[in-house]
Amino acid sequence: MSKQMSRAQIAAARSVAKTLRVSRRSLQFFIRTILLILLVVLLCAAAFSTAARLSNLYIIINEGMNLRAASMLRGGDDPDLVMYFTVDCIRSDLALRSKSIAPYADYTISDYEYDLNVEKMHVFPWQSSLYAEVTEQITSMKGSSSLDGSAGVPAWTPIRYRLRFEQVNGRWYISAIELVELNPILPAPNTPDPNRSPLPMVTPTPEPTPVLIDFVP
Repeated sequence: MSKQMSRAQIAAARSVAKTLRVSRRSLQFFIRTILLILLVVLLCAAAFSTAARLSNLYIIINEGMNLRAASMLRGGDDPDLVMYFTVDCIRSDLALRSKSIAPYADYTISDYEYDLNVEKMHVFPWQSSLYAEVTEQITSMKGSSSLDGSAGVPAWTPIRYRLRFEQVNGRWYISAIELVELNPILPAPNTPDPNRSPLPMVTPTPEPTPVLIDFVP
């Protein structure tokens, strides 16, 4: 009888062990699935946050720096600068703007082309210090001198800046403009290759159009 009981106990123990193994595997699979889902959700949230921050700061950089250049060439502070720059940034930027615009103090600029190249952006969510490096260039400037009336305007010196950002009341602003390099090496502009063979095109063949002539005897 005791021998039969021991066999029954062994079978029950095996059954319990098998049940525990199945439960443990099921629990491990459930935990791995939950962790994988959380990881995917975190990656999607990080990607969305990064894309939103990149697009937001890219707009702030382009619109803010364009407005800054326009206010410099017009000679005066634009009240709309506070939409893109912090008050401290505008105050600390006065010396840098005055130095950049000094060669044009005696000129009245009537037209210009502004070019801003965003070279580097350090704006990922896990980074505490956000900044971007941009190169500013103004080409095709037109104006006249208030002294001798000449129309020749000095060429603008390209400048590389480092822009730092700060979030104030849920909105991003440019908090500092740092001069990195004067007259940096600019990439060559894209020009068409004169030696490139033209693309083959089908030349339309004109067809004569019949003309009806009424003959009156």
